[in-house]
Amino acid sequence: MLVNENQPNWPVNLIGFDASTSYGSPSYWVQQMFANNLGKQVVTARLNERSPLRQAVTMTANGGRKTFYVKLVNPTAQVQTTRLALTGVSGVDGTGTLTVLTGDPAARNTLAAPDAVVPQAKQVTGLAATTKLALPANSVSVLVVTGR
Repeated sequence: MLVNENQPNWPVNLIGFDASTSYGSPSYWVQQMFANNLGKQVVTARLNERSPLRQAVTMTANGGRKTFYVKLVNPTAQVQTTRLALTGVSGVDGTGTLTVLTGDPAARNTLAAPDAVVPQAKQVTGLAATTKLALPANSVSVLVVTGR
């Protein structure tokens, strides 16, 4: 999991460090994105059988509201568009948070460039129970949206 940058013995680790600083690898950031966006219940989800995307959806219900955590992976070199259809809700708040980690698959963070590949979070508006999403090439995305 950890690599001392002065004596690297394994090219793929979660955290690199030296005596004065450290950084998270892109894999570290994916683990953080997934760990910080957990629902209490796995929701049945499906993609078009020809879709190259991978997904997992969880949900937490609280006081008549349902928060969905939609995790999507686009392993291709092209932008992929998908349709998100939430069932079991009469509507959604219209806004959500989309966190995206994307970049050249060969890129890595280093002590000199610790933020070369890090997730970017933004508020998205115009969400509905059925919404289209465009996923960047070579990306991992987490959408958090609340319905009623």
